Parts: sequence; C-alpha cells; structure tokens
Amino acid sequence: MFGVLMRVRFAWGFSVKAPKEAKAQSAYSVPPPTTLIGAVSKHLSSSSGLGETVVYQVSKKEVIASAASRFSSVFRAASAFYDNERSGRFPLGKYWEDQIRYQVLQFQKPTRRGLPQFRFNLIPAGKVYFPGGEMVVGLLGSEEEVRKTIGDQWAVKLRDACYAVTSIGSKEGIVEVEEVEVMESLSPISGEFETRFYQRMDLIEEVLEIDYGSAPYGLAGAYVERFWEMGYGWGVQQRPVEYIVPGRRDPVTSCRIRVRPTRNAAVYLVGKDGIAVPA
Repeated sequence: MFGVLMRVRFAWGFSVKAPKEAKAQSAYSVPPPTTLIGAVSKHLSSSSGLGETVVYQVSKKEVIASAASRFSSVFRAASAFYDNERSGRFPLGKYWEDQIRYQVLQFQKPTRRGLPQFRFNLIPAGKVYFPGGEMVVGLLGSEEEVRKTIGDQWAVKLRDACYAVTSIGSKEGIVEVEEVEVMESLSPISGEFETRFYQRMDLIEEVLEIDYGSAPYGLAGAYVERFWEMGYGWGVQQRPVEYIVPGRRDPVTSCRIRVRPTRNAAVYLVGKDGIAVPA
C-alpha cells in the first residue's frame, strides 16, 4: 500500500452538494472521498491526454463516465480533516446556505410553468465558509495497481497531480496546495488507533475516546455523514456508505478520536493518523 498526505489552504471555503437534491441544495461539511480522488485524478487525466469524460463498453452498452474512473482502481480510501495544530491558529469553518435567485419553473405544475410569477424563486445553496482554513487530505492506494495504471514513475506523477489541484468540490472552491508527501510500502498496524480522518462506519467497532483538547475552543465530538461507494459513471447511483467524522458539523471543526477497528479492517498510518480500509 502507498499513502499520500496533501495539505491545502482554502481561499474562501468549498461547496459539495448532497445527492438527490434539486430545489433545496444542502452541502457537506467535509469533502467526500470521491471528491478528493477526483481532484487528484483531474491532472492525471489531462496529462494522459483524456478529456473530462470517457466511454466504456459494458455488456455491449456504452457507459459514459468521468475521466477520473480511469484511476479510481488505484485508490482504496480517501479522507480529510481540518488542521489547526501546525499553525497554532484557531480558525472555525461555518456551514452556510446562501439565498440565490434561480429559475424554478421546472419544479412547478405544468399549468404554472408558463406564468412569469412562477419562473424564479430563492433557493438555499449550501457551502462551507472557511477563509484561510487548512485541510489535510489522506489517500491510500495499491502500489500494484498504481504501477499498472500510471507506470514506474508513479510517485513523481502522483505528487505532481496533487500539486496541480486548484479546487475542491465546485470549481469556485479554490485551494492552494502547500505540501505533499508520498509514502511508499506502508504496513498495516494492529489494535486501537488515533485519527482525525473520517472513517467508514462499518470498519469501526467502537469510538473509545474523543480528545476535546485537540479541537479549537473544545468544539470536539463525532457525527455520522452519509457518502457513497467510489464510482464515476454518469447516471449510476452508488450504494450509500456511512462514515464517522471526528469533530463538529457546525461550526466546522475536526478533533482527534481513538477507535477500535473491526476484525475485517486493515489500518494504515497516513502521517500520524490512521485510515481503515476493508482487509
């Protein structure tokens, strides 16, 4: 296994909308795994001569997918947390929903769609405001798969792809990549572990301890967020997966927790924090 540790700084924050939402647009308080992998895969795709989409033949049927799908087999897990330990600062992120004027006639009854008074309305659009906030992204992947997909110079190409990340989530969520570390030949650890990364809930048996001193102003805790399995096919609904997120949803913070993994989990340290993957 290999690991990647990437530190980014937000210009203003980011926005990743929750799925199955149309008129009301709530957002996540932390970027999902597919968003993080997609951000890194963007440069890998463009440097390989791929566009934004690719077409596969599956059972004699054409399937359209994001170009990130060419590299998704490389990664086993992706996670993130907000960091204030290195800088000694104590910034807080804030979940917010802007009221934006949108065209909403498609949500109206057919008899109303042609009437001017039903054409526009205010729609809540969710985002996390975190100007100057730092986020640490952790990736785990298969060294065998990455050599097949990217080649023998995979570590250099992967590092370059991380430094080429310009946004997280929506294209307006501009970030600056400050530091990247690629770790080769990681070995699994056994037993309980500490982490600030969010973890798959089905791989964690118990949350043993929450370190309230590791969060700004003691705003520590843990909550459950529902993401989904990795997949980049257009129109394909992925199976939902629940994650344990250390910290607070609003105001947005991260903290350190101590957990006990299940027997079917393999745990690897990415930097100082563990990430559990299916064994």
